[in-house]
Amino acid sequence: MRPTGQVPQIPAKPDPFSDLFSWRLIGAACWSLCIFAGYILLWSMLPLYSTAGAALLHLFSIQMLLTVGLQLMVLYAHRMVMSSSEPPPLYNPKLGLHGRSWVAMMVSRVLLRGRKLRDLQAVLFLYVATAVSAVFFIYTFPRLRFARDAPTPLGWSTTVGVCLAALYSTQHLARCRDVLTYPVVQRHRYFRVKRRLPQVLLVSFKLGALALLLALLQARRLVAASALLQAALAASLCAAGWLLGHTMLQVVFTERHKLSQAGDPDPNRPLLQALSSDNPVVQDLALIDLACMTEEVGALACQRRAALFADETGRLGWTPVGGYLLSEVRDLVTALAAALPAISGEAAAAGTAGGKGHRVQWNMLSLSPSTGASLLGREQDMAAWSVRSKYYRLGWCLRALSSLAAVSRKEDRYGVVLLCDPNLADIIMGLLSTILVLQQYTRITSMLSCRSSGALSRVLSQVADLLGGPPHPSLQQVEHLASALEDTARGATYRVINAFGSSLKNSMREAKMKPAYGTPTDLNTLLAAFLAYQE
Repeated sequence: MRPTGQVPQIPAKPDPFSDLFSWRLIGAACWSLCIFAGYILLWSMLPLYSTAGAALLHLFSIQMLLTVGLQLMVLYAHRMVMSSSEPPPLYNPKLGLHGRSWVAMMVSRVLLRGRKLRDLQAVLFLYVATAVSAVFFIYTFPRLRFARDAPTPLGWSTTVGVCLAALYSTQHLARCRDVLTYPVVQRHRYFRVKRRLPQVLLVSFKLGALALLLALLQARRLVAASALLQAALAASLCAAGWLLGHTMLQVVFTERHKLSQAGDPDPNRPLLQALSSDNPVVQDLALIDLACMTEEVGALACQRRAALFADETGRLGWTPVGGYLLSEVRDLVTALAAALPAISGEAAAAGTAGGKGHRVQWNMLSLSPSTGASLLGREQDMAAWSVRSKYYRLGWCLRALSSLAAVSRKEDRYGVVLLCDPNLADIIMGLLSTILVLQQYTRITSMLSCRSSGALSRVLSQVADLLGGPPHPSLQQVEHLASALEDTARGATYRVINAFGSSLKNSMREAKMKPAYGTPTDLNTLLAAFLAYQE
């Protein structure tokens, strides 16, 4: 997902993100292994099974070291498949593949994630790493609980371990749990981990029970009760270790990283380096820091904002940063606008179905499946994917763009926001176009969502929610995400209006870009409604 903003190439200099990800991976490993070792110690010290001394002895045994090593291998496999956004959908009408097809979603999210060989290798490594870790842990688990017990039979351990690995890896990829989930409010990692631990335990027991059931169906024979109990506990503990590693990766890789500190001679350089990076995660971290910096009131934030406005030509600060933010907003507006004509045509056809010629309200559309079968197309799939994959990114861009425009009223000494590209008129026009297109897209997708997914899809989603881990937040209905982005765009627009007031009416004439969606008349009408605080 490369940006279209004009970010200048920065001369070679030490990359501020070169060692960041390595240290964060080490931090995630330390946190997850400490908690996992505590889980193992707790289970080993249960009454009637082992003494505290034996538990501590096994905790530092060679077996435990191998278990920890395999858990680290699974953690690294999670890091390899980790991404910043959902893979783009597959669309092939001849094969019946489209964005709402379960087959297409499984293929695009599991097999053909990035359409590259290294992505396929990362997926295979995740399956192999989880399988090896599960088989070894289940096979040797009795030695942690019963000091003199023999290991679980290798055949039974292999069956349960492979079922657990296949189940975990498939649901992890298919439900986009490998995609980073960024928090709305940045808190200390202790509180974020504490909040997620109960869910980790619950999901681990679900996965262990389901893997045991699949193994029983595969074995087709009776298994001793003791072996069932040991396998169930071992599978749950093993899955808990994987989930802990995944949770810690999510926590540490979504923490804010301040790109500049007090006293830096050039605060803009790390930001421009990050925005021009080929790594989408680096771009996301830069946008998080930029959005937070533009809304802060401290001395460091004021210094960094002053550096953005310090160049009179805008080429070393405002123009590349503002152009990047506005281009991200316009890209989403363009993607949604391309899908609206076809969707609107389907809605109109549904409203006049039956030859009656009556127009119906948007929330009163018939549920007949015959009117919704053709709501499939590349533009519609790409529009829905753009909303889901750019949900976080667009929110940061809207916050940063509007905040910079608002504070420029007092902090922009040279008037670069008024005189340089993109200027204030381009910004307010981009915000208003975003609101217009999201209004239309939300209205029409809400009208058609009840017919775009069948009963089987809804049942499968509910079963997956019951038996596995929660999906990525962006996998909810796309109209919900579009509505949330619309609210964010409204707040961003009001931020600029509160700063400049009615003077924006005259500024609209100075726009150098054409609206990405809507006519100038529509935008002026919407601006008048905002100025009257009627939106």
